[in-house]
Amino acid sequence: YESMCPASIGFIKGQIKSAYETFGDQIKINFRPFGNADFKGTEGNWTFSCQHGDRECQGNMIHACMIDLDKTPATQVALIVCMMESGVPFSIHEAETCLNEVNTPIQLDMLNNCLETNGPDLIHEIGVETKALDPPHTSVPWMLFNNVYDKENSKKARGYLVGFLCDNYLIGNPKCK
Repeated sequence: YESMCPASIGFIKGQIKSAYETFGDQIKINFRPFGNADFKGTEGNWTFSCQHGDRECQGNMIHACMIDLDKTPATQVALIVCMMESGVPFSIHEAETCLNEVNTPIQLDMLNNCLETNGPDLIHEIGVETKALDPPHTSVPWMLFNNVYDKENSKKARGYLVGFLCDNYLIGNPKCK
């Protein structure tokens, strides 16, 4: 996904939020904030260009650092949803607000330290992973289910993720009734 992509924002605010509220830790969401970005440089000296500009690159890095600093799945979902609902998913001010609203041990100084130190390497790693997708991604958000991309599954999941999960992965789950 991309932090400023309207389709990513809508999907996370709507479908991901709803699915996680419904199923919680019965599902695993692996956020990878990169999308159609690009990178060049060498380790410790990466530069990035993003489809929606420099603010999106900043947002992607904020999201990557949040994900890296708190490995708790429920907290990751809450933080990313909070950022996307903020209207300014690239803002360090909104990141601070989300850190305060969500039950996370991440403090603003920890986030700033990540952004200044290993944040670029985190985004580079996500970029390498994104560019290695097979088939290559052609849109965002790009969804894999059990590490496999299927165009029809992705289309169905974009429309109604809870229903898609119930019909394909959580058959018989009491929350699917």
